[in-house]
Amino acid sequence: MSILQIRLLGEFELSLGEQALPPPATVKVRSLLAYLVTHRGRAHRREELANLFWPEHPRERALHSLSTAIWHIRRALPAGDFVLATAQKVRFNPDTTYWLDAEALEQAVTSQLRSATGTPGHPPDPDLLVVAVKLYRGDFLEGFYDDWCVERRYYLEGLYLAALEWLVIHYEQREQAQEALHHAALLLDRDPLREDIYCAVIRLHLQMGHRAEALLQARRCRATLQAELGAEAEPKTAALFDQLLGPAWRQAAPVPQRSPRGHHSLLERPLFVGREAEWRDLQALWDEARSGKARLVLVSGEAGIGKSRLAEELAHYIRQRGGGVICGRCYEHEHPLPHDALADLLRAALSVGGQPVLARLPPWQVNLLACLGPELADDGHHVVFEARVEHGATEERQRVHAPEPVRGRRRSRQQPAGRPVGTDVPPRQRGPGRCRPRHRDPRRDDRRARTVRHTVR
Repeated sequence: MSILQIRLLGEFELSLGEQALPPPATVKVRSLLAYLVTHRGRAHRREELANLFWPEHPRERALHSLSTAIWHIRRALPAGDFVLATAQKVRFNPDTTYWLDAEALEQAVTSQLRSATGTPGHPPDPDLLVVAVKLYRGDFLEGFYDDWCVERRYYLEGLYLAALEWLVIHYEQREQAQEALHHAALLLDRDPLREDIYCAVIRLHLQMGHRAEALLQARRCRATLQAELGAEAEPKTAALFDQLLGPAWRQAAPVPQRSPRGHHSLLERPLFVGREAEWRDLQALWDEARSGKARLVLVSGEAGIGKSRLAEELAHYIRQRGGGVICGRCYEHEHPLPHDALADLLRAALSVGGQPVLARLPPWQVNLLACLGPELADDGHHVVFEARVEHGATEERQRVHAPEPVRGRRRSRQQPAGRPVGTDVPPRQRGPGRCRPRHRDPRRDDRRARTVRHTVR
C-alpha cells in the first residue's frame, strides 16, 4: 500500500509512494496544509485559521477563502479522510497513514540525543542520526514567509545542527576523518561562526597530513569572524591554532587575482550552454525588432528547465548591443496586487528613460499612470489639470481630479483615497489595491458636463 509522503524541509513536495503528486495551486493553500499537518494534534476553529491566513480580509470573505483553500487541499491529496472539517473546526486527521519528513527528523534526533545524556549504556546510534540529517534538504518551508512557520524553522534547524555536532565529535573520536569532515562541512555551511568546529576540522586535516588545508581553514575561520563580527578568534581558539600551525595562520590569505579581461569567470557569470535552436530564434527576432518590426515572444515550459536564464541571457545580449531592457516579474500569490507586473515595468521604464518619458505624455495619461506608480505625482500631492468637454454648441470648463498617490500596498478602510471633490458618495468597495476610473455616462443627460472620477482603494 502506497503511503502519502509530505516533505516540508526544503521545497514543499507531496508524493504517494514513488509517484509525485502536484502540490496545491497557491502558496497560501500549501502553507495552510503545512500548518494543519504540523499542528495535527488538535482541531482548529475556522475563525482562527481565517484570521491567521487572511487577516486583511473581512470575516465573511476570509471564511470563504478558507473554504476554497480546504477544497484545494482535498483535491491535491489522495482519496481518504486526510482533512476533517466541520462547520466550526478543521484538522488534519492524525489517524491516517502518512509520513512527514519534519516529524521523522524531530523524533530521530530528539530520541537519539536524549539517550546521549540519559541512561548510561544506551549511546546514540550514529547510523540513525546520519539518516536523520539527510532528511534536512533545506529550511522548514523554504521560501515561505508566514509568521507561524518561523519558530518551527529555527527549532528544526537547531535539531539538525545538534545532530551534526554530535556526529563530528563521534567520528573524530573514532578517527574516521572523512565522515567527520563531511558533517563538519555541513555544519559550517549553516553556522560559519562555530570556532569549535573549525578546531576539529584543523585537527582532522593535520591527522591526515593535510597541513596546507588546515592552514587554509584557520585563515578562513579568522576571516569569517572579522567579516561577520569584526572580532578576532577567542583566546582559546587562537592558542590552539598557534600550537598546531604556528604563526603562519595569522597571515592574511592571498587575494586571488581576477581573471584577465576577455576570459570568462565562472564565479562572476556561469557559462550559458545548450538551447542553441532557441537562442538562434531569439537572436533573429531581435534583429527583426531592431529593423522596426515589433515582436512578442512567449517562452514556455516546465519549471526548472531554464526559461528565466534564457530570458536573462537575451536581456544581457541586448544591453551589450546598446538596446534598452525593462523587466517585470510575477510571483505566485493567491490575490496578487492588480497590475503589479505593469507597475514594475513602468518603474523600470522610468529608470531607463527618466522623466523625458513622462514629458512626452499628456497630463491625463500621467494621472492614470499614477494609479500604478504613485511616485509619479509631484511631492505626493493631488495632480489637478483643466479639461474642456464640448457638448453641442456649449463649452464648459471642468476640473478633473486625479487620485491621491498610495504610499503602501494597503490603506485604511476608514480613509479611502481619491475621493472626488464635492461629492459625499463613497467610492465602491473593490478590494485592496484596485484602481479603476469611473465615468459618468453622457447619454443620461447630454446637457450635463461629464466628470471623470478616479477611485483608489
